[in-house]
Amino acid sequence: MRNPFKDLPKQSGDFRSSPIIRRYAGNPVLTRDDVPYPASLVFNAGVTRYRGEYFIAPRVDLFDEQFRKPALDIFTGFGRSRDGIHFTIEKEPVRVHYKGG
Repeated sequence: MRNPFKDLPKQSGDFRSSPIIRRYAGNPVLTRDDVPYPASLVFNAGVTRYRGEYFIAPRVDLFDEQFRKPALDIFTGFGRSRDGIHFTIEKEPVRVHYKGG
């Protein structure tokens, strides 16, 4: 497989976000215990604010109990929050990842 980044010049220095992007010091993170359906891993996405509410769409993976096989399911959750810290996650995941036919 060709690596399109292989011949690019090496980057130096620290990577920094734009000063308009700020991380809350309390660092709110969703875990598998925060979603109302079976989940093994939750990958937190960015959060956006729209019309006074905060929205998040984390990727959620479900593995067999021993984590030795490919994911049984991969889907996207959806949640909202008034304060951007405490999220209410929808009871059903949003189906955007498809497997097979």
